[in-house]
Amino acid sequence: MEELNQLLDFWESCQQFVAYHCFGDKAKKILSSLQLLYKDICNCNDDLHSKQCLAIFVFTDNAEVYVSEIDTFIKRYKGIVGSIFILDLHPRMQYDLFKGRWEFYNILTSQDSTVQDDILHYLLFFHHFIETVGLIGMDFNDFKRFARTVIFITSGTAPSLDQPIYPISYSNNNIRTVMLGLELQSLEADRAKENMDVLASFFEQLPDNVEIIWQITPKCGQHHTEYIVGFDEDPMRDNDNS
Repeated sequence: MEELNQLLDFWESCQQFVAYHCFGDKAKKILSSLQLLYKDICNCNDDLHSKQCLAIFVFTDNAEVYVSEIDTFIKRYKGIVGSIFILDLHPRMQYDLFKGRWEFYNILTSQDSTVQDDILHYLLFFHHFIETVGLIGMDFNDFKRFARTVIFITSGTAPSLDQPIYPISYSNNNIRTVMLGLELQSLEADRAKENMDVLASFFEQLPDNVEIIWQITPKCGQHHTEYIVGFDEDPMRDNDNS
């Protein structure tokens, strides 16, 4: 118990923060319309002197248009910031060029939600299940590996464990990785086992090649899931061809 308390005290003493930045009018408009826990890195000068910046999320209307600005931005903060994640709001076929150029590059794609909701839930997932220490094993390294691996991503929340990534089709063979965060109604052993049995039945419905990374928050009572799903190809293109 003493070692656990020392570990918690260590994490509390390590002051960290997360920030974002935008390139493009669309991205700026969307981010300014959301109630976020994070600030624009340009407004974090005081924090940069007193805290460690864990991550910056860069949202851009079109990475191809702002490639030089993004390069300059990365050079400015590289070595100061833990990781910089580039989120492109414009789908493109030449994504491999940007995957090779930047360490973390993903394209946000919305199926049955708005871009605003996707961005909000993406950032909430990071805050609730990556910044916050959970009960399983998902951590910042898993998040970085996810960002390196997948191309297209979507995010959201669902009220149940039997459909934890609703409305995404479980049979979609385009799914590459599912990052899943759970808040249970109760952490009591019997109730938690019931929830895990329900979740296991969901896992069995996914194709065998889908990687699942998940976490349970120590907070309980508001029974729901939060997710970020990664795809190899744009799922919206599948809808267009149907």
